[in-house]
Amino acid sequence: MAEAERWNNHTHKVLSLGEDAVLSMVNMETGARGFLVAGDEAFLDPWKAGMASFDKTWAELKTLTADNPEQQKRLDQMKSRHDEFEAVAAHFIKLRRDIKSGSGSMEQLVAEFTKGRDKAAMDGFRATHKEFMDAEGALLVVRAAQAEDTRATRTAVLLGGLALAILVAGGLGLLLSRSVLGQLGGEPAAAAEVANRIAEGRLDTHVAVKPGDTTSLMFAMQRMTASLRDVVGTIRAGVDSVSTASSQIASGNQDLSSRTEQQSSNLQQTAASMEELTSTVRQSAENARRPASSPPAPATRRPRAATWSAKWSPRWTRSVPRARRWPRSSA
Repeated sequence: MAEAERWNNHTHKVLSLGEDAVLSMVNMETGARGFLVAGDEAFLDPWKAGMASFDKTWAELKTLTADNPEQQKRLDQMKSRHDEFEAVAAHFIKLRRDIKSGSGSMEQLVAEFTKGRDKAAMDGFRATHKEFMDAEGALLVVRAAQAEDTRATRTAVLLGGLALAILVAGGLGLLLSRSVLGQLGGEPAAAAEVANRIAEGRLDTHVAVKPGDTTSLMFAMQRMTASLRDVVGTIRAGVDSVSTASSQIASGNQDLSSRTEQQSSNLQQTAASMEELTSTVRQSAENARRPASSPPAPATRRPRAATWSAKWSPRWTRSVPRARRWPRSSA
């Protein structure tokens, strides 16, 4: 595309320089004829400028068309016609100067002018110039068509590339979507809903898993919910066991407390019985030491203690009070 555009611009530049070349020739012709009529050197300014610009333009045209032999020949012919016209016009200018200086006559100038050599040279230049411009115009049409074809090809390539890019992007998107869905094991919205339900503690949530799926996120969440249910069941069983054991421990503690209170009461009763037994033994010992004539001192006992003693003391303690009934001494 860039190459076609370059050649297209190249042809436009050659055409523009071709117009400059013919304009230089016209300026030379205008300046020369103006001087021939007026005899004033100021009319030769276009002549001088035309000669300088033509040489520069022609050299540049030769460089630009170096790849085109036909145009090179035409340029050589144009240069030949230019040189011919320049020589004829220079001769006319000399004759006009001779007339001005008095060394020539107007009749001689008119005779030379009527030969039409300047016109023939100029007409030959214009004809060759037209061939040159027509050839460049034809090249411009061809190169413009090539540039247009190149632009059309580029447009088609761009559109084809865009379509291909869209297809590739769509295919990649589809593959990526399938990959993501395969990793999730379902739609993202369904996976998010299951995750939210599990986060809310709803372990009875049904997690739909495709047949044969053992690697997706949904399968992992299914295993997680099953494991969580097992863990919660184990914890609940443990809690129930702890609760039952706590109840049993509380019942045992209550029974132990009741037995402890009963044992304490029994110990108090035993202490009272031991105190009464000690008092009875002491009294019996005193009675045994007294003389036979002295009446035995009545034994004092506590009715309540005796009652408890009679109830809880061993049998040998119950026979002790019978010593009081021993026969008194006759002394």
